[in-house]
Formats: sequence, structure tokens, C-alpha cells
Amino acid sequence: MLRRKRPSGRIIQTLRKTWFDIDIQIQFKEIRSLRMRIDAQDGLVKLSAPYQLSEQQVFQFVQSNLVWLQQKLSELNPTPPLQYLTGEQVPLLGKIHTLEVQSGTAHKRAWITDDNRIQLHTPDNASTDEKMKLLDTLYRTTLKQHMPAMLQQWQPIVGKSVNDWGIRKMKTRWGTCNITAKRVWLSLALAEKPLPCIEFVLVHELVHLHEKHHNQRFYDLMTQFMPDWEEREQLLLRC
Repeated sequence: MLRRKRPSGRIIQTLRKTWFDIDIQIQFKEIRSLRMRIDAQDGLVKLSAPYQLSEQQVFQFVQSNLVWLQQKLSELNPTPPLQYLTGEQVPLLGKIHTLEVQSGTAHKRAWITDDNRIQLHTPDNASTDEKMKLLDTLYRTTLKQHMPAMLQQWQPIVGKSVNDWGIRKMKTRWGTCNITAKRVWLSLALAEKPLPCIEFVLVHELVHLHEKHHNQRFYDLMTQFMPDWEEREQLLLRC
């Protein structure tokens, strides 16, 4: 591996990269650890790295912190929250559906119609929080319907099986894996994403049953079991 020579003084080398559709300024310095921040004024990601690290090692650091990075960038340019009104656009499994809210019904319910609209039936004067919970129920049900088939497909490929799995709301992660209990949790927000993205997160968590850390062995296993995982990850971050 080609490495940079040790500088005779405090020399800084600056690079500009676009990784995962994110503009990143990298400065190689005489420091001991990687540091990453986002410029609040222009939204540029600025990363300081020890001069002895390779560009590939810096890339892997960014990759392992993508969820945090995406969250922080979205906070700078937040998406307007849903008001849960008829006509709003709602994503489900990577497809956009038009929301239709009907109030005054006795039973609370959310479902997909034959013409791919998402209908919410609510009592009169239902709050935004109540409507959100109805949509969350639809999201949760949708993910639970797809999980058994995905596990059946990918567990034999990865060579690891889980004892339990579930869906829950997560603020900063797409999924988690309890290695000791062999339990996988997926984020409820994944219901908005295309199935290949959900499969990527599931396989990512299954691979942690082989390797706890995001090291080279982990990424080699990801490539072995899911050769197109990088394309799936980029799709997850774009959509």
C-alpha cells in the first residue's frame, strides 16, 4: 500500500472528494485521530485525517459513519414534516403514493388501495400524532410481511441465522444486531425504501454475526455474500 512520507514540518494536504453524493474536504495533518464536522454555513463536510492513513482508510471511516452524517446533513436542510392531509406524497418500499385521509369513520385504519393510494380512516378531529401512528402501523406491517422471505433467502447465503428479529423506530441507525442473543432489529424508516436497500441492511446486520467490527474482514464478507452491496447502500442514501 502506498503511504505518504512523513512530513518534515506541519504540512497539510487537502483533497476534495464526492463520496455517496456528499462533497467532502479532506485534510491530512500531523494529528492522531480522524475528525469530521459539517460547516454550518455551506454544508461542506470537513474531515481531518492523520497523514499516515490511506485514502481507502478515510473512505471506510466515512462509510462507517454515513448514518450519522446523513442525519446531520438532513438537519441542515430538513424535509418539511408530513401534515397527514389528502394529496400529500408518501413513500412506501421506494414508490410514492398519494395520501387520502377520510375522517368521521368509526374504525382507525390505514391501507393501500388497488390504485396505489394510501388511505387513512380516522375519527373526527384526529390529531396529527394519531394519523402518524396509523401510517407507522402500515409501515410496520409491510416490513413484517417481507422479513420472513428475506431471511429465508439471505440467512443460508450469509451462513448465519437469527433467533429473533423485530421492527422499531430508530433515530440514527438503519439496523442493529445483538450478537450474543442473535437478534436483529430494523428501523421502521426502512419501510420507505426499495426492497434492495432493506435487504442490504439485513445482510449488513447478519454479517455482524461473523464480524463485530466494521473492519476489512467485515467489508470482504459483505462483498462475498452481496457483491453489489455498495450500490445498494448508495441507493439507500439517495432515496
